[in-house]
Amino acid sequence: MMLYHEYLLLKMLTDSNSLLSISQIIEQLKITQRTAYLSISGVNEWLESRDLNKIMTVRNHGYYVQPYEIDKIKSCLKYDLQQGNVKLPSFIRKIAIEFVLLCKEGPVSLKYLNALNGVTNRTTQNDLAKVKEELEIRGLKLDLVRHGYSISGAEEEVRKFALQKLANIQGTVVNDKISQYLTLKTKDRVQIEQALLAIEQNSGCYLTDESIFQVRKFICFSLVRYRNKHYLKINIENNIKEKNNSKSLIFNLLKNLGLNAKHLNSETQLLCRIIESRQISKINKKMESREISKIAAEIINRFSVISGIDLVNNKSLQQALTTHLIAAERRVSYNIQFLNSNFLNIQKKYPEIYFLTKKAIHPFEKYTGKKLTKDEIELIAIYFGGEIELMKTADTNDSIGKILLVCGSGIGTSRLLKIQLENHFSDQLKVEVVTKQDYEKLNKVRSDLVISTLPVTNKGAPIININRILTDNDLQNIKQHLSSKTNYSSALHNSPVVKTTQILDIVSEYAQVKDFTGLTTALQSYFSKIALPVKKEESQLLSLSQLLPENRISFKSGRYSWQESVELAGRLLEKDNVTNSAYTEKMYLQIKKYGPYMKVLNNVMLLHAKPDDPKKYSLPGMSLVCFKNPIKFNYKVKANYVFSLYAPNTNSHLEALKQLTEMFSDNNLLTKFESAENGKTISKIFNTIEKGDANTGDNINRSQISSIEY
Repeated sequence: MMLYHEYLLLKMLTDSNSLLSISQIIEQLKITQRTAYLSISGVNEWLESRDLNKIMTVRNHGYYVQPYEIDKIKSCLKYDLQQGNVKLPSFIRKIAIEFVLLCKEGPVSLKYLNALNGVTNRTTQNDLAKVKEELEIRGLKLDLVRHGYSISGAEEEVRKFALQKLANIQGTVVNDKISQYLTLKTKDRVQIEQALLAIEQNSGCYLTDESIFQVRKFICFSLVRYRNKHYLKINIENNIKEKNNSKSLIFNLLKNLGLNAKHLNSETQLLCRIIESRQISKINKKMESREISKIAAEIINRFSVISGIDLVNNKSLQQALTTHLIAAERRVSYNIQFLNSNFLNIQKKYPEIYFLTKKAIHPFEKYTGKKLTKDEIELIAIYFGGEIELMKTADTNDSIGKILLVCGSGIGTSRLLKIQLENHFSDQLKVEVVTKQDYEKLNKVRSDLVISTLPVTNKGAPIININRILTDNDLQNIKQHLSSKTNYSSALHNSPVVKTTQILDIVSEYAQVKDFTGLTTALQSYFSKIALPVKKEESQLLSLSQLLPENRISFKSGRYSWQESVELAGRLLEKDNVTNSAYTEKMYLQIKKYGPYMKVLNNVMLLHAKPDDPKKYSLPGMSLVCFKNPIKFNYKVKANYVFSLYAPNTNSHLEALKQLTEMFSDNNLLTKFESAENGKTISKIFNTIEKGDANTGDNINRSQISSIEY
């Protein structure tokens, strides 16, 4: 049986447009060097058993398979996967079981499920136990009958359950595994494609590539369920928000696909909801919403306040976020939020941005009356991550290469990727973003390089496939390509690979080399550092205790005006030479001009302003003044705690603010903070958060977090 790592490695080799180095294999598969070499050996055995050539290698520079054998390899891989000849991890086996139970007519035997995943009775029964737990969350049941297993429950919930599984599986092993159960005749597939195109053209709202994929798969699944006599029994109210012909187009599509007249209305209504709630790349005038636009502005303002990063009045961000929230509001309304997809994993990769976003979206959750799932929050966090990257990008017009970025994940993801690419290659690249649909319509690409998050057809330019969130491996792959582009003779001549080869040829002629591999690696590493200088890493994120030491915490028992409170907080920063008096004046002017919008809690203000001289005052810092008598900022806003923040760059302070927000979100810590009588006690609370000794972040009393005041 083929191991999972071996399957993924062979998939990488057949999908790659360039050599894969051992370091790239290690990083992309998240395995050790030893496992990587064992996987190569295992793949070679698999290839030989099918009379195919072994993996080829080019003198320690990378691995590849014979191009003329790629189609045959893919065919053999597909067969082995579907026959249960690949050892799969539990999460893929579980999804495969779910779709078999949902798509096959009648109960499915344990023997069939064993063969499906190539496992024993015991393993399948363990997987079924996990399936049962997940189904119960949706109000569905796993039934054990005489002839096997089946899933029962409300058909609408079955469809929604499947939709969540179909989200973000495009191009994954999960999709490869379940595709055999979602196949349709060519005539049906053509009708679906034509109908979806007509719906987009009619509405003027175009779905992202991944949304199109989800809708296609959902229609396939719905047809399979319908043909197995699983009907939608509850008639959904006719409350479709768009006033256009999309409903009639969907109605006619389902009619042409063979649905009975008595089922057409309910099936049409549900499919309308699914299409409406998928992520869109752009909207037309009919779908514009002043209310959602206002909420997007509130979210941006809240994020600006709690992060200390000025994104207020960012029209581009507001428009992009509004487009996203229109679809998100429908997902919430129809109870089909994205759930447990792990496709971005922003919470793990960028915890500070995720946490601050989670606090900023309160106006949207209040508007919908429901909390957003982790996946939905991550999708919104991408927009803020993109803007932070953009603020770090230096302006330049000296682009020497044109890049076509093909992204099907939505506006937020493509925006972030574009900014990241231009940030890392500001003096080399000019990036243009297109959807996969638009890319495939092109006859020829007039770009130096195509970078894509999805498999695409070769249109005459080199293609590099990357992750939805750029990894170090992706960046190195792009750097290597740029260093060896044939249309840049100087870059080609000076590329690390060429230089290494030239030196090795000379050395080999005049000297005996004991460790040829080690010498090759060392030389290439050396020349890479010369030819491809790595951008200096940003300073590490600072903790709350580092940003706000005990000597910058002050207690005042007298009565003070809001102007005096700003001066006292600013003076603590000035005393430590973190800022100067000009910055204190700017914080004062911000409140005077815009009002006390920096209120983050009922009795807490977080003062900040845009730095004037970040080169001279380059270190971030905070101060805190605790007032016994509340400070009146206006007739509505009062505060006992006035923080001031100085942030000369866009992200070094985010960890500290995340920890501060955690304290505000934990009722126990907040009580301790409010009862503290000296800076030492408050510093101990900060240390508790940093050590992770408190269960913070999820027991928030949302009534405490205020809306932004104007």
